[in-house]
Amino acid sequence: NFTADQLAVYADRLISLGDPRGELISLELAMRDAPTEAQRVRYEALLATCFGDLRSTAVDELRSTRGIGARAAVELGFLAVDAREVRDLRKIYNAHHGRYLRRLAIRGEASMCRDAFAMLSLRRHAWLERITIVQEPVPHYDYDVNAETARAVFAATPCLGSLAVTGRHVITAAELPLRWLWMSELESVRFEHAPHLTTLVLAVTQLDQDFAAVVDGLVRRAPLLEAIHVPAAAMAGIEVAHPTVRVRAT
Repeated sequence: NFTADQLAVYADRLISLGDPRGELISLELAMRDAPTEAQRVRYEALLATCFGDLRSTAVDELRSTRGIGARAAVELGFLAVDAREVRDLRKIYNAHHGRYLRRLAIRGEASMCRDAFAMLSLRRHAWLERITIVQEPVPHYDYDVNAETARAVFAATPCLGSLAVTGRHVITAAELPLRWLWMSELESVRFEHAPHLTTLVLAVTQLDQDFAAVVDGLVRRAPLLEAIHVPAAAMAGIEVAHPTVRVRAT
């Protein structure tokens, strides 16, 4: 995450290059404390200039390749997008400043989540730092992202550090280049190796009594793992003492 000082330097550089995003970022930093009406007016004008093609709420534009309305937010000059359809990703690609995607949430049925996630491999996303996937349950059916697709997506997202996944068997990966992983189930994301993973959050409702063996397996695949966070209710009656990993009830 950027500090305010780092963003200020980045904004100054953009301004020197004639990029209106620089003024947008500077103005948002300045507006954190008691923004004036003049600042608000100028900020809205800059939003329209930089991200108007994504933020439009006109019905005719929502039906075209432009605009995803309220599902696209701008935070300090970067995009945070809540995608509900594959075409939402296409709109990001078509937008003038779509390359400044910073945070992405994908929500929907299994095939949509798989296809939208796979689309990320089509171009480089140099700024994308966090992905959230919320996959609707499909009884007796697994429709996960395969290892080859996952590898291509991770190669296209070099700054990706955080992944949060809700659903069963959503992603299968040979290697996870992440520092932080959140899963609704132990097998939301199946992986062979996570060399940079330090924090794992398991939002499970129940754990087996052999959870200590599960922790040992995770450490073998993620040697830098430092902490596993589990709901206190799921940890009831289970004690895990590991020499290198802290298992915390939250």
